[in-house]
Amino acid sequence: MATLFPFNFADCGLKGLRHCLSRQVSPRESGPKTRENGVLNSEDAQILALHALTFLLEDSQRIEGFLRMTGIEPHDLRQMVAEKHGQAAILDYLLGNETLLLAFTAEEGCHDQDPALARKALGGRAMTQDWTSA
Repeated sequence: MATLFPFNFADCGLKGLRHCLSRQVSPRESGPKTRENGVLNSEDAQILALHALTFLLEDSQRIEGFLRMTGIEPHDLRQMVAEKHGQAAILDYLLGNETLLLAFTAEEGCHDQDPALARKALGGRAMTQDWTSA
């Protein structure tokens, strides 16, 4: 199975993770994501999630809040970023904080609903569903 990101992010230290990401996906260079019928494709969803992580890494309070809220350790972050469930966790965090979400979409130049569409494309339930139900 081919992976979208062949680079081993586990080789990056947390401080170097932003640099590693910038070498793989240059944030904000492509502008708004391509959407068809209100759906982001899987590749665009993964890229948007990595842009979201870069956004969090740009500010120590943002990334510390993410780590604290999710319980993810810095050494786990390096590994999880390359997997869809990790990318989904990043988007879940943004979707749970409207202030961060709006700041991210404004900086990214994408539609406010794009992170929710990306989250759905990564294989999770839509944020409007009841997450406590089985």
